[in-house]
Amino acid sequence: MTLYELTSDYLRLMEMASDPDIDAEVLADTMEGIEGAFEDKADGYAIVIDRLKGEAELIDKEIKRLTTLKQTKVANADRIKKNLEQSMKATGKTKFETLTRKFAIVKNGGKLPLVANEGVTVYDLPFELVKTKVEPDMDAIRTYLDNGGSEYYHYGERGESLRIK
Repeated sequence: MTLYELTSDYLRLMEMASDPDIDAEVLADTMEGIEGAFEDKADGYAIVIDRLKGEAELIDKEIKRLTTLKQTKVANADRIKKNLEQSMKATGKTKFETLTRKFAIVKNGGKLPLVANEGVTVYDLPFELVKTKVEPDMDAIRTYLDNGGSEYYHYGERGESLRIK
């Protein structure tokens, strides 16, 4: 198999790997079907992995850009809504209709908000009014194991992963 054919096969594999609708078994079969020495396949796989990771980084950057854009638009909409509310209160027009919308300033529903009295902290509250979260202290457990303890926990095996440099 020529380098051109091998490259073509890997590019086809790259396209398939980018397709969200591709069946995992079809992708695996395509990978198996590519001819060439094991080392050549490994290099080709590494190229596909690098390109997929590169595309993923570009997608992450686009997600961040769009998230920032979304946050800006939401903040601007909230600011405009707050200005409208302040104007309605200032003019005394707290309820009215237009051809397309109804506007009204109303009290929020739900539970009444709780406000701590001045100077009161969570440490001043009786136990029955405080939530506590109990969880193992993993650093203390590691120290316990390192000092010979074994009653509660033990070290597990590390996993394995492929590194490509």
